[in-house]
Amino acid sequence: MSRVVTLGIHCGYQHDSGASVLIDGEIFSSISEERMSRIKKDSSFPELSIIKCLEVAGVSINNVTEVFIGAEDVQFQPFSKRYMNKTGGVLFSKRSHMQIYNFFSFLIYSFNKRFNFTPFKNQLHKKLILLGLNDECSVNFINHHDCHMASVFFTSKEMAKKPGNIFCVDGYGDSLSVSVYKFSANDKLPNLVVTMDYSVSPGLMYGLTTKYLGMKPNRHEGKVTGLAAYGNSDILYKNTKKFLEYNFKKREFVISCANISLFSKIKKIFLKLLNRDSVNPILREMQVSFNNYSKEDI
Repeated sequence: MSRVVTLGIHCGYQHDSGASVLIDGEIFSSISEERMSRIKKDSSFPELSIIKCLEVAGVSINNVTEVFIGAEDVQFQPFSKRYMNKTGGVLFSKRSHMQIYNFFSFLIYSFNKRFNFTPFKNQLHKKLILLGLNDECSVNFINHHDCHMASVFFTSKEMAKKPGNIFCVDGYGDSLSVSVYKFSANDKLPNLVVTMDYSVSPGLMYGLTTKYLGMKPNRHEGKVTGLAAYGNSDILYKNTKKFLEYNFKKREFVISCANISLFSKIKKIFLKLLNRDSVNPILREMQVSFNNYSKEDI
């Protein structure tokens, strides 16, 4: 009986491309492109990762029976040929299209999606064929949050034995920021029960907070999470709740201001905090980095 060899590819919107290889549903290899290119948070097409994953798994690319991409909207992305050849062009996240290049890309992306033009899908297929993929191999695009869910559900054997929920909360993924899945004992696949649009993304606030603290969004949020464990949530909770809260009736987060206004409110909250005598002097030094940012940076 022939084996099912699955090649998984993640083309980072603006960070963390990578690849994985599964054989008959079992993970044999998984590598981020940055580990091969030595470029931190590398978001370029993960050609090096694909080659290395296949090598580690001990299979050739012409043995691959199916290819899955970890996002549906990337198939409509413009400038795909340049991206594939690493000669320029990046995939973008819609929540960061305030820059001119990304805004122009967003307009073309919207047109492509409206009329079902799939330049990225076409270029990806050509690229994989050049690498040796069988021309008859299927190439599939999967919802980004479904991929997050699957990475938890299918790698935790104990989880599926009991009823439960899986929460996916990120900045942006296929026009969503939050997805909630519910499953019963021994279900083969969880059911999607709640979604929230990217326009009410709590990840947006987290990214801007990270930037305010002098760190890099899409890179240092984990550091902020770690530092938060040493803080007192009561100090900022009331102020934060004024512009980001959960509406139980609508079952979604509510953000009461635009990006720049949100950034300004974050600044005011932290300035109040910085005036407290009990605050560690290190935090005061971190605040100085805010002066380096302008509205164009947001």
